This record gives sequence, structure tokens and C-alpha cells, in this order.
Amino acid sequence: EPLLLEVGVEEIPARFLAGAEQSLGERLTEALKSLRLLQPDGQPASTYSTPRRLVVRVPEVVVRQPDEVEEIVGPPVKVAFDPEGRPTRAAESFAERNSVSVSKLLKIETPKGLYLGLRKRVKGRGAREVLAAKLPEVILGISFPKSMYWTEKTGPRFIRPIRWLLAVLGEGDNSRVIPFEIAGVKSSRSTHGHRVAGSKTMPVKSFAQYVEELREHQVEIDPRKRSEIIRSEVKAVLD
Repeated sequence: EPLLLEVGVEEIPARFLAGAEQSLGERLTEALKSLRLLQPDGQPASTYSTPRRLVVRVPEVVVRQPDEVEEIVGPPVKVAFDPEGRPTRAAESFAERNSVSVSKLLKIETPKGLYLGLRKRVKGRGAREVLAAKLPEVILGISFPKSMYWTEKTGPRFIRPIRWLLAVLGEGDNSRVIPFEIAGVKSSRSTHGHRVAGSKTMPVKSFAQYVEELREHQVEIDPRKRSEIIRSEVKAVLD
């Protein structure tokens, strides 16, 4: 399913926009990889920005993490069994901590020698669940030359105060908000139009609808297209 993330802020200085946009895209991509939520051959993330928002869209996110096998290494075999081959307290304690019998433990070869251990199948969690925990870290980890507190001094720092957070997984009627919060600002499926032309709150169900409605409210999220529009309008005036 596609993922759309928008961080709404007070005006970011223009010289910081490109770096922040790139940083958000890279950090989200790395997070999705570490969480096992990206297909190896999936399409890359697309990033956008305006002075009041940083945006990233990932075309395809895995809905649920694949299960994985976790290897847990315990005591060395020479410590786990006595000379007669009977399990020692070290082996028994390791088995008890992992809720298995000693007979179910494996002998695992490691660079340090032969160790007692076991392999457990860990069930993957849903994308919304793991992203809800990870997205605040992704956003607040964006590197800026300057940052500020906008709540109490113990709160998070960012280039400018965060005013809204849009985080939607999926599109259409199946789209769902990824729930998280930063400094009292809760994520939702809403974005905002141009601050001067009218900051209307708009619900978002798909990326195409998001882009279209923002353009109707005087916001172009693609910096390259904004440059083209400005050049065209300047040329029209000069001609």
C-alpha cells in the first residue's frame, strides 16, 4: 500500500528546504528497510516541499512485516554440560528464560566456538503499528543547520514549530491514518491550503486527490514545477 507523510510547519527558510526534503526521504526509506516494510524491487520514494511542508510518498509499503527467525545464543557448550554430558545450571537457566526444555536447545557454531542456543520464529507486526512508533524519530532526526524549541525546553527541536502531521497508509476507502504525536500535535489525514490564500483544512484519501486539491488552493508541492511556473509568469510579464 502507498504511504503519504506530510510535516506541516511554520515557514522554513528557502535555503534549508532542499536538504530537509532529501533528508526526510532518505530517513523514511532507511526506516522502512530496517522495519522490513519495503519490497526489494519496489519503487523509490518521491519527495516534495514548500516553505510550510515537507512531503514524502512511498508507492508501495508492505502491509505486515514478514515473519523472521531469531537466533538466541546462550552459554558455551562446555559450560552448559558437565563432563558426563548432563546439563548444568547454566543450560537449565537459559532454557527456563526462553520457555523451552534443554532437549529443545541447539548447538550453534559461532566465531567464538560452539554455543547452546535456539531459533524462534518471530511473527511480523502490522505496518501501521511499527510506523506509529518509528515516524516521530524519522521526522525529528532530520538534520538542520539551526533548530529551535517551540514548547518547553525539554521538548523536541525542529527547524520551525510543527503545526500539523499528515500520515496515511493506503488509498481510497481503505486508507488509514498512522497514529502518532509530536509535541502535542497528533497525526491525521488532513492537510492545509495556502496560508495567505486561505488555509482550508482538506481531508486526504489519495495522493492524486491531495496534489489536485492543494493546487486548487494555491499550493504546488513540487519545487521544480513551482520554478517553471515562476519563470513562465516572469517571461509573460517581460514579453
